[in-house]
Amino acid sequence: MADRDDLPEAPSIQVLYWILLGGVFVIAAVFVALSRRLGPLMASAPAQLPWFAYGLSMFALGTLAYALVVARPRIPQRPPSQSVADYWLDSLVRGPAILLWVCCEGASILSLVGFLLTGSLVPLAVALAAVGTFLSLSPGRLAGE
Repeated sequence: MADRDDLPEAPSIQVLYWILLGGVFVIAAVFVALSRRLGPLMASAPAQLPWFAYGLSMFALGTLAYALVVARPRIPQRPPSQSVADYWLDSLVRGPAILLWVCCEGASILSLVGFLLTGSLVPLAVALAAVGTFLSLSPGRLAGE
């Protein structure tokens, strides 16, 4: 068994969370700038724009629903007697939490791609909902701090 010094501490899970969330914000900024500069990238196929925008939005909402309905309930609550660092050392907590965050990140990015390609506000609204959900599932809130 590994020494306690070799195991990740709670700050490493916080760093992972903020890197994932920061990546979404960087991608959002780049995609919004590209969309404003170039317009919708699928403008040459206007008949397919609504279907594509709604399809990507629905897939992103499905990913977000999976995160909230399946992944979130798999994360156990931290007992009051357990420290936050010990809570995050448990692989039964870390694994589902990472899955939860990756699903939120994926839903955000997928929606942002839909916005970039179509220029529709529907995927942008889904992306905002996914980012809001991502923000509400921070390591501190999952650990009950």
